Amino acid sequence: MKKNLLIMITIFSVIFIMVGCGTSSSNQDATQASEGNMGTGEQLPTKQDLDDGKTKDITPLLESMEYSVDVETSNDQATFHMNLKNTTDEAVQFGFSSGQQFEIVVRDKATQQEVYRYSEGMMFTEAFVFVDMQPNDVKKWSFNWDYKGREGEKVGAGDYVATLTLLPSQLNEQGIDANPFVKDAEFSIPETEGDAQTSENTAFRQVEASGSNGHYVVTGEARVFEGAFSYYVEDGHNLLTDHLIKYVDAGAPTWSDFTIEINLEKEKLPTNGVLTLVLFEASPKDGKPTNEKKVLLEQFK
Repeated sequence: MKKNLLIMITIFSVIFIMVGCGTSSSNQDATQASEGNMGTGEQLPTKQDLDDGKTKDITPLLESMEYSVDVETSNDQATFHMNLKNTTDEAVQFGFSSGQQFEIVVRDKATQQEVYRYSEGMMFTEAFVFVDMQPNDVKKWSFNWDYKGREGEKVGAGDYVATLTLLPSQLNEQGIDANPFVKDAEFSIPETEGDAQTSENTAFRQVEASGSNGHYVVTGEARVFEGAFSYYVEDGHNLLTDHLIKYVDAGAPTWSDFTIEINLEKEKLPTNGVLTLVLFEASPKDGKPTNEKKVLLEQFK
């Protein structure tokens, strides 16, 4: 009995000594690791530090991209060109959040009224689209516009401004906060013989202007809804009058004579440019300008 008890005590003592040595070794390793870090004076990096190290400032890359635009016009359409060149010495990848990679907005130069928006009425895939560009690569986008506005009718001849915007949401998998790829391009829609006849036969005809140095008289005939139309004077850059309303004796389909007297202060006259009277009527559907007619008042040189 005593012999068995002695054997059991001996076994438990050996186990206790082994456990104590193991714990002491672990504590000593941890202490040495801690002292080693303290000895260098450096703090071990955290997971957040490692993640932040993966983020790179993409602003220099964005600023190094060369974005250019151009517009070509013909009697039938305008072709918008957008070119993006990677002028850096590294490969980049742009990400677009949908199938729409660009936006085009066209405005009347004189009134700044929007007449066309590329995305309006369009359907785009919602899947991400990626564009890879090697150093010195040039990516090109083009679109043909048939001069038809929101109402499906051809807009009038004249001067317009197109805002052409690329729509990447990412560069090298990092979000783009401020889009630098936005540029304006001015262009003119030419007036064709068919356009002139249509315009003359729709709302205004036999329009003539006389006068000089800010004082003008404009006469003609109008066939307009409810016998009313609007007009203003511009110099190609600025509006020189408010939008004014002119009433005639009868509404469409009757043609009615009209006379408009225009008197501008000398200070408003351009030193170099063209003074133009713009006639138009408000659409009975939505009140937007339609049947626009431009009349040359005087050219200053």
